[in-house]
Amino acid sequence: MTPPITEKDRQQDPDDVIVSAATISKVKRLLWSETAEGLGNVLGNIRSTWYGDEAVFYTREEERLRKYIPPFQYGLAATVFLFLNFRVTGNPGFQKWRQNVWQRIRPSSTSSSSSSSSSTSTTTNTATQSGIPQQQQQQQQQQGMGYLETKRRTQVEEALKSMKFLTDFLISLSVGTSGTLFLLEAKKEDMRKDYENGPLIPGRSIIADDMCPGMLKLYRTDPSIRQVLEDNERKKEQRKWEQSDPNLVTFSTFIHNCTKREDYESKIRKEQGKSENDPILIPHTGLR
Repeated sequence: MTPPITEKDRQQDPDDVIVSAATISKVKRLLWSETAEGLGNVLGNIRSTWYGDEAVFYTREEERLRKYIPPFQYGLAATVFLFLNFRVTGNPGFQKWRQNVWQRIRPSSTSSSSSSSSSTSTTTNTATQSGIPQQQQQQQQQQGMGYLETKRRTQVEEALKSMKFLTDFLISLSVGTSGTLFLLEAKKEDMRKDYENGPLIPGRSIIADDMCPGMLKLYRTDPSIRQVLEDNERKKEQRKWEQSDPNLVTFSTFIHNCTKREDYESKIRKEQGKSENDPILIPHTGLR
């Protein structure tokens, strides 16, 4: 059972402010959103960095992170394959072709169809002989439907087509995403460590270039983020009755390492007289 927080405990640490659950939830949402945006930038720039003219500077990072690329590739391939499969199988032309193939495989069905066609022909001839042409019957049926009924059916069909397209896409995307997450589950702990230590990688780092600026800006401009991360750090080091959030610990470590890399790069730029936009190479030993 978790012991209650006493007044004595609060007096021992005047800075130990209890943060509300709503604030923690909001901060985690902001941090995850910024992480997702940064990860999207990383994936979009991998080709130009790891395989571009300056690829040699990203060698150490590529060696460490390459093992996480196949799950994303498999997930994307599953999404595309499933979506195309839905689109092709739902096409009327494909359904007609499948019906023709099925009829060739089952001659009995064709025979039944022929018998049915013969009986239909006989009925048609009878109707024609009775003085009511088949074409006239069809015209009467079409006129009976009316303009409003025809328009309603057209609108319903268009709406169903749009819904089917969206449904096919969402199902395909969910399957591809689930497959990617399933494959990454086994690498979860390694991925967490590589994410935390990404800014410390020797040479240049696409993680530091595309993820650190946004996270540092968020940390420095939002007081609630600093408050929550500092409170979570106190839980880990001082308040023994509470468990620290591992996700917040990861975010805090990543931001700390981003700050360390930024400080090192600023120091080197100042010593070498470089501009703020000039890239800096981290020594082969990395940052500690």
